[in-house]
Amino acid sequence: MEEEQTGTAVIEGEEGSTEEKNILYQNEGKESTEDESGNEENKAEGEEKKDDSPSDSGEVIAPITAEDITFPEDVKIDAGIQDKLLELMNNNEMGVKEKTQALIDLQQSMYDTQVENAKQQKADQILEWEKEVSSDRRFIGATGDKLEETLTLAKKGMEVLNIKGLPELMSLEQTGFGSHPVFVDLFTELGKRVSEDTFKTGGLGGSSEPKPDKEVLYGKK
Repeated sequence: MEEEQTGTAVIEGEEGSTEEKNILYQNEGKESTEDESGNEENKAEGEEKKDDSPSDSGEVIAPITAEDITFPEDVKIDAGIQDKLLELMNNNEMGVKEKTQALIDLQQSMYDTQVENAKQQKADQILEWEKEVSSDRRFIGATGDKLEETLTLAKKGMEVLNIKGLPELMSLEQTGFGSHPVFVDLFTELGKRVSEDTFKTGGLGGSSEPKPDKEVLYGKK
């Protein structure tokens, strides 16, 4: 009886050991599966992060040049302004706020330059008109000494129209048209007709105070 109990105990012990091994194997397989699954998730996350991260290849982005920018047709861009724009766009050290303010300042600079250029163009054009009047034989005569007489007639022709604001409109401060050969010719012809008593005044809005002939046509300088 004792031997049978002992043998039975051995067999039961072996059976118990087998069950423990089976449980252990099952746990090891589960842990292995979980490890593989975790590795796959970590690998996928790593790939996503790699896709989102900037390239470490060291590739240098080519700077923007004038050939890369399309400006409106028939628009002349100042070379200095263009260089400043390209320098600003290629500055990768500036923040968004800083670069935005720099663009606004550059736009203001462009506007100021345009205004100054327009003033200079106007002054150059008026000077050209005055040179043309001073050299035209219609105004200076065959001997070249009748310009003052022409301007006197032109002043009379302008004043006879009696149009309020006309002298100011012709002045250098506004249009400078008082120096234009066409208007000088027009007012001179009116002045001649007034002198010949063949032109009736219209009274179209009041008169201005008498001014010197040159000031009436060319404006005060």
